[in-house]
Amino acid sequence: MISPLTERFGRYGGDLLTARTEPHTDLVIQARDAYRVGDWETAYAAFCRAGAIGPLTVDDQDAMATAAWRLGHDREAVRIAELVHARLARTDPNAAAVKSVDLAQAWLLRGDVNMGRNWLSRARLLTGAGPAVGRLTYLETVVAVLTEDTGA
Repeated sequence: MISPLTERFGRYGGDLLTARTEPHTDLVIQARDAYRVGDWETAYAAFCRAGAIGPLTVDDQDAMATAAWRLGHDREAVRIAELVHARLARTDPNAAAVKSVDLAQAWLLRGDVNMGRNWLSRARLLTGAGPAVGRLTYLETVVAVLTEDTGA
């Protein structure tokens, strides 16, 4: 005898809808493609889903931070960019210096001069003669003007 529930809904796994799961790699490819064409919403959503399944590379995290920033998710963008900086600081000091300058600029744009100064100090410690020197000097000058620091 078949139970009324089995008769109505079918056997387990029979006619039931199953959730489609996308492998981590497919999501990362989708996110990268969307990022490349400037589809920030799709890129951010796909990076978030991929990050929930497995780890993202530093470049993917950086792209996710950029997509979040472009969508107006400032706090999330800064949080992710800080994670990127932490990873870069261990492996690539020049790239970490550039990321420090980016973070200083993000904090300054949000109106937090103290956090901006902290990131500028980190950038100054990491910067040799790399690509961050020009932007670092510019932002240090901006902070000096904003805070009326004549000694800088």
